Amino acid sequence: MFNVSPIKINELAAILEITPPVISKRLKSKDESIVKSNNRIIGITPEGIEEYFRSRGQEHLYKTFFAVISSVCGGTQKSSSSLALMASARRITSRQRKGGAIVLIDTDSQSSSTETLLGAPIPEGKPVLINYLEGKCSLEDILSPVGDPSENMWVIGSNLNNVFLEKHISSPSQIKNSMKKVFDALILHFGDGIKVFVDTAPQLSNCVSSCLAGLSMLQQEGVSVAHLLPNRGDSFSISGNTYSINERDELLETFNLPEVPTTVFLSCYDARLKVSVEIMKKLLENKVLEKHLSPVVIRYCSAVAQANLSKTSIYTGKTTSASDDYTQLLLYILGFEAAVKGNV
Repeated sequence: MFNVSPIKINELAAILEITPPVISKRLKSKDESIVKSNNRIIGITPEGIEEYFRSRGQEHLYKTFFAVISSVCGGTQKSSSSLALMASARRITSRQRKGGAIVLIDTDSQSSSTETLLGAPIPEGKPVLINYLEGKCSLEDILSPVGDPSENMWVIGSNLNNVFLEKHISSPSQIKNSMKKVFDALILHFGDGIKVFVDTAPQLSNCVSSCLAGLSMLQQEGVSVAHLLPNRGDSFSISGNTYSINERDELLETFNLPEVPTTVFLSCYDARLKVSVEIMKKLLENKVLEKHLSPVVIRYCSAVAQANLSKTSIYTGKTTSASDDYTQLLLYILGFEAAVKGNV
């Protein structure tokens, strides 16, 4: 089951760069914000975290937000990052207010994200994204709750039928408008303030292009958006991300749409290895990628592979470098000032 543990007081203290007693003192009068086990505080509820951030002038973290995670090559932790960012967003966003939903859209016919969140791909005969775009079902028909519906996490799941997305999203009009239709429907259904993450297939595709056009149009409407490119550091991954950005720029120029904020991040950084330093140098020397390079990297951690194997999130049990890093990456993307300093 895709469990998401609450943020601990020590975690929040590190994020805000204050001492744990300051947070504890603030929370003493707010029992509803505290998660306890055997009369011991083990964390802070998402509702408590949101209230705390808002009280510190961080309301912008709770704007409507859409992120598309893409990669030309496999093995960059694209799906793992989509799931980790979804879980991280759940930890800091109230489950109870309108617009508090966290949604993952799985557009990849391999369905790895869907399988992690639901235990299996969407069964044959059940509608998926392609059926919605063809007008054969409603949005509600393709939304599935992740675990208990009270957690307010949802997935638009996938199966092999989504291989036909490329055939459906083929004309310029469909490329421009298909995924924007899905994005608009989600905002209408869940309300302003939702956070949506799109896991795409590892290729330059019409579906990815439609997602990026949709992000650009949402941005024109005042919605926070991000295009995220995980990078494992090898030459193919670096070249692939360069192609992705160049293709994105050509697409948006074709439709006369503004540039989408893009973040390139190292998804498996191992400070113990000299090659990691060399990889960072290569990225900084790449004139296309360096201006989009995140100061936050995802440090190598076996917890990611273990979470994938057990089909759960990295936010179960004890804190790890990966759970710290994905939280910081999300906050960096959302514009949290302290995260700009990074972790390298």
